[in-house]
Amino acid sequence: MMKSMKQFLKEERGNILIVAPFLIAVLLAFGALGLDAASAFILKHQIQAAADAASLAGASATIAPFARNEFGEIIPDVIDLQIDPETANIEAMYVLNQNIASNKLEEKGVTILEKKGEILDPKHYKVTIKAKIKTPLGFGTGKEAYKTVVAVAKVKE
Repeated sequence: MMKSMKQFLKEERGNILIVAPFLIAVLLAFGALGLDAASAFILKHQIQAAADAASLAGASATIAPFARNEFGEIIPDVIDLQIDPETANIEAMYVLNQNIASNKLEEKGVTILEKKGEILDPKHYKVTIKAKIKTPLGFGTGKEAYKTVVAVAKVKE
């Protein structure tokens, strides 16, 4: 009996049947986590693209007051483009909402918590988006990720 037990323990044939299921489970788990992280990365990229487009829309809402010299006289052929505060936020939020809807971000697990557009100075427009991203596996932990993206655009002169 003791001799057959020693032979059994020394025997190496068939060991793969014991090890293979564990290795397959580990490989599948890492693959699922990789896909989940890739999904979160893609969603963050889509949110950033929406913020970029919105900031460009806000910066493109310009007015062109005449440039004046120190005496208040109009300087011919000089245009001083500035962001129009009345239309910049409207344009930026319209483009942002269109991007969110066309990318179907809410269906993909993105909840927009806050979206804000602001004029930094007469030449720069900034959009900030705070979002909650929930991926199919929840990054393997069942939790959501909170992301804040910022985009700033300058008036083209």
